[in-house]
Amino acid sequence: MRRLGSAGVSGEGERSKGLTPSTIEGAQTEVRLRRKLSAFLRSRGLGTRAIDELMAALATARAHKLGTDENRCQLALAEVHMYLGDYPAASEHAFAGLILARAQKDNELAAMLLKTLAHVAIFKGETQLAIERVEQAAAHAQSASESTRAEVMYTRGRAQIHAGNYTAAVDALLQAVDLYHARGWVELEAKSHNNLGAALY
Repeated sequence: MRRLGSAGVSGEGERSKGLTPSTIEGAQTEVRLRRKLSAFLRSRGLGTRAIDELMAALATARAHKLGTDENRCQLALAEVHMYLGDYPAASEHAFAGLILARAQKDNELAAMLLKTLAHVAIFKGETQLAIERVEQAAAHAQSASESTRAEVMYTRGRAQIHAGNYTAAVDALLQAVDLYHARGWVELEAKSHNNLGAALY
């Protein structure tokens, strides 16, 4: 199993490195494949290699002026760096993406980037900053997808638990539970229930 997994990663990596996009469509394909590969690498605990793929994807997106793809790379980079505990790098990528998202009036990505900044603040123990970030995210999420609204509500609940405002935490987490349940996302619904239990304890 381990050899098969390693071979799969190596094979994907070689294929992605072999892509030399000469058209916009080719560039978009490369960026999409590298982002998918980075998500797989991250799931295997290979954070450094995931970052390498994302940085290559980011360079391609910038070279071909693919604004939305560049933003998605910045979001993914912020998340990987955050889970690796590199909060300065996570914040740097999130802010870079946020500037672009706001310029493009992309509320979906702006909400996700601000949600990530809120998580960074939670991990750093900066509760008030986390609340500020998540409220900014919520403002953008009003015109975003249900999945993004659910993630923002979940993050708001976490931030309010850390702030000791359990009434606000319960309200946010119940909204997240409803949104996750409606989409059939059982794992995320369960995660929200766990935090809801902490808020009600």
